[in-house]
Amino acid sequence: MSSGKVKIQKFDHGYITKRKRQLLLTTLLIIFCGAAVFVTGLLLNKMQTSNIFTIVAVLFSLPMARYLTVFIVVFPYRSTSLEDYNKVCEKVGNNGLVLSDLIFTSKETPMHLDLVVLSGSHAYMYAKEPSGAKEKERLSKTESFLNEHFKAEKFDVKAKLYTDIKTFLNVLNLKEITEEEMEILKKERESMEYFIV
Repeated sequence: MSSGKVKIQKFDHGYITKRKRQLLLTTLLIIFCGAAVFVTGLLLNKMQTSNIFTIVAVLFSLPMARYLTVFIVVFPYRSTSLEDYNKVCEKVGNNGLVLSDLIFTSKETPMHLDLVVLSGSHAYMYAKEPSGAKEKERLSKTESFLNEHFKAEKFDVKAKLYTDIKTFLNVLNLKEITEEEMEILKKERESMEYFIV
């Protein structure tokens, strides 16, 4: 019997919000467990820190650092507005795949996109107009990064970035796609999953 809750996964609207909450709670839980082990060790060993519990407590810092690092990467970004997401979904219909809340990681920098629409041989990308020069540079790297990814994966897809929602919606006059083409789009989406935070 279903509980009525829909599980939010990568590429779903609201993923960034959920991911931040999940990372923060996991980090706090690890800190709490590490502290509890450390205090237990102190109580069992007459307040002496030289015990096995201290070593175990220190080991909790490794997963804590991992989760905290990902949280710091994700923290500045927000899920796209539900209004924009719904407009895009309505415009695309069954003629493509709408991906939301994307944060990529590369060797150089994290990159964020509000929405990506995969349809035919195109990946239409939308991100809000960047506020500074660094953000503009990061966005141009995002477009290059995705184009290189599709080329490396041998997909005939051209990624194009838009920073104005009206312009983005205007280019989404998509032709009808077949079931076979939809399967290819799903493979393209799957190929992107491994570098999404």
